[in-house]
Parts: sequence; structure tokens; C-alpha cells
Amino acid sequence: MIEFLKLAEIKPQDINNLRHISPWWNKMINKQIKKLQKIMLNFKTNPLDFWKQERFEVDDYELMFRSINNYLNFYNQKISHILTSKKAFKKFEKWIATYANTLGFASGIYFMMQYFNHLENNEVEDKKAFAIELSKKRLDDVYDRYKREIKKILHHDDELAQIYKFEMVEFKTEKNIYIDYQLIFKTIVKFITNLNLQKKLDDNVFLKVLYHTIVVANFIHAYVYFSTNLIKRII
Repeated sequence: MIEFLKLAEIKPQDINNLRHISPWWNKMINKQIKKLQKIMLNFKTNPLDFWKQERFEVDDYELMFRSINNYLNFYNQKISHILTSKKAFKKFEKWIATYANTLGFASGIYFMMQYFNHLENNEVEDKKAFAIELSKKRLDDVYDRYKREIKKILHHDDELAQIYKFEMVEFKTEKNIYIDYQLIFKTIVKFITNLNLQKKLDDNVFLKVLYHTIVVANFIHAYVYFSTNLIKRII
């Protein structure tokens, strides 16, 4: 699942179009990267082997995107061991969430690039409606992929169908313009936790579902944060 969240390659023109707005997000993305770099020190790995530099400004975003993707090589070296036991997973759960968040933040930045790129070359009558529609494309792709992965692992189709009915709950305010993804993820975690406690779901399956859910929940949380912050600024 994490491979599906890899970032697209960006070009100098993508970065230029970000200059339409002040980079209010830059401190936030660098804070996430600093956390990921710190984890590498715990593994006795030099962060600059993957990141090339400690922090990134807007002009560095081509390198930053490549570095975030490159970090996946380090991540994949560790994750298979982490998924072998609940104890190991609990120890590194925050790290998993941080990397997924970072991918979500960067994907949110890419969404903003796409938005301004389109406006650069096209006349858009309702900019806010266009931004909402554009932002939902990536969300739909990630969420649909998540559901397919969970279906392959967790053979409880009837129960999942009931949980997915929460997709019908869609907020219509400017602050909440998407379905309540986090409610769905929390309900799935509660469901698999109860099954595992009742010995109806083995630890291996439990950890796989929990892992995918934490990854996607944190990715979507960060992506939604970015997209809504842009959308509410559109006049």
C-alpha cells in the first residue's frame, strides 16, 4: 500500500506556480522530515544518505520529493520485521504514521501545484468547485486501493459493507467537504481489535489490516488538511 502513495515527479514550472501563495506549510513539512531523519539516527544510519540536506525550501522541492520517495528504500528495509509482532509494531507505530503523514503533506503540495498549473492554462469559472473535484481524485484512488487491499486480507465482507455505509455521510460545509474517512478507519480498527481479542483473528492478519489502516488514515488526514486549507483561501 505504501508504494501506491509514492509522489509524482515534479518540474520547475510546478514549483513556480506555487508562488501564487505564501508557503504556510513549509515549517510543517520540514518538521515531519526532521522526525524521519531522527529515526534514522536511532538505526545508526546517516540521514543525509537519503535526504541530501536537513531542510527544504520551496526552491528545493524537486529534491525534497525525490528524497521522500527515496526514504521508502530505508523504510522497506525495516517494515517487514516490524510487522512480525505486536510489540515491534507498537514501538514503531508513530514512525509509520509520520512517514504516511509526510507522503500526505507532499501529495497535498502536489495537489496545489496541479491546481495552479491548470489555472495557468485554462479559464475556470468556479475555482473552488474545480479545486474540490481535483482534490477528490487522489483521495478516491487511495481510498479505493485501500478497500481492495483490506478485502484481500480480511474476509469479513458483510461487516465491512456495514462499515463502508459511513461513506454516505458527507459534510457540506467549507471546513468539511469530504466523507468522514477517519470515522471509517477508526471503526475498522475497533472491529479488528475486538476480533483479535476474541481470538477470532490471528495476529498476522490483525497487524496487516492495522498497518494498512494507519498508513492510509494518516496519509488522507494530511492530504485533506492541505487541500482544505487551499480551498478555503479560494475566492
